[in-house]
Amino acid sequence: AKTRMLLEKMLDHPETEYLAARSITDTEYKQQHFNLALPLAKRASKLNPSEKSAALQLVALHVRLGQWQEAGHALDVALRKNAILRSERRHYRGLLQLMQGTQLLEERQPEAALALARNVIKTL
Repeated sequence: AKTRMLLEKMLDHPETEYLAARSITDTEYKQQHFNLALPLAKRASKLNPSEKSAALQLVALHVRLGQWQEAGHALDVALRKNAILRSERRHYRGLLQLMQGTQLLEERQPEAALALARNVIKTL
């Protein structure tokens, strides 16, 4: 609790804001509080847009929340900010489509899942 309070105070200072946002995001992610971690991950990504780990953590949170379009957009932003390479974006986009297809199968939408599977094969 004391560490959390200290980190929240660090969010108010430009010198420590990024570190605090990343630390709190990591903690919330590990505790599977994805809705609480997402705003802080966005904040960290905006503060340091070329940081690969911050960009990928943002993508991972969108995936955990089933926000497929937002995850794809976060990949596009990461590429524009030079946080990831074009080949990495293609790889992660393929994985996103694969996970989305799996969800569609679970929701009994085999036609849509098949269409995504075809895209995954092209992408990867």
